[in-house]
Amino acid sequence: MYFMGNTSGEKPTVLIFAGHDPSGGAGLQADIEAIGNNRCRAVSVITALTAQNTGKVGSVISQSADAFSEQTDYLLEDIHIDACKIGLVASAEIIDVIVQKIKPLVTIPVVLDPVITAGTGDPLNEADTPKLIMEKLAPLSYIMTPNCEEARRLTGAMEPDKAASILLETGCKAVLITSAETNEREIINRLYLENGEKQDFPWKKLPGTYHGSGCTLAASLAALLARNIDIKLAVEQAQEYTWHSLANAQQVGHYQLHPDRFLELTGDTH
Repeated sequence: MYFMGNTSGEKPTVLIFAGHDPSGGAGLQADIEAIGNNRCRAVSVITALTAQNTGKVGSVISQSADAFSEQTDYLLEDIHIDACKIGLVASAEIIDVIVQKIKPLVTIPVVLDPVITAGTGDPLNEADTPKLIMEKLAPLSYIMTPNCEEARRLTGAMEPDKAASILLETGCKAVLITSAETNEREIINRLYLENGEKQDFPWKKLPGTYHGSGCTLAASLAALLARNIDIKLAVEQAQEYTWHSLANAQQVGHYQLHPDRFLELTGDTH
């Protein structure tokens, strides 16, 4: 697929649809930090408000579909969008509005991070959300970035290769399954392309647990694609950026670590 991308010399703009995490580790704030540090501008519409910290999630309150639609319309009538990143979608109504708004944006890459549970394991959306993601959002996506458990939940397939095949059948062009394989020393993320090509990315396993790693990866990938970087190189660079953010994470709360998304990329990662 060919994307128009940003050709004006201005900083590209990424549209974010995501939930708000008050701790700043994940969700909208994580996306804005990652996009900004990958040399793009972020504009955003909140899908849901959450009560959460670095260890647990309380309530999840979806935006009304009417308010969400109006906010999106005001952005799209005024600002040129170079890529879109979709994170938490907490209701069927919000999914329907997103589909309506991004269907006309056929020239931009859409990065879908199919958030089903928080990093803490707490559920974040309605029980039928995986089915709706598969039916409505996946076909409009350029690349999906599920972790291994999300890929299983979406497809029912236990093996990453089979899950990726099912995800690609929806019409998305690429799938990056994170933690596709793990051992004591490394984690392997696996990229699948619609032409059948497959590529493994091994990374040193880091100690600890992290709040917002998936958001960081998907948002930085959206920024790199907005800059017209080739999909395989963008996937590698987004992983490198995310790995360094995790390697330099900080203990902001009492539970999961906060990625440091403002660091320059230095040092050995593979």
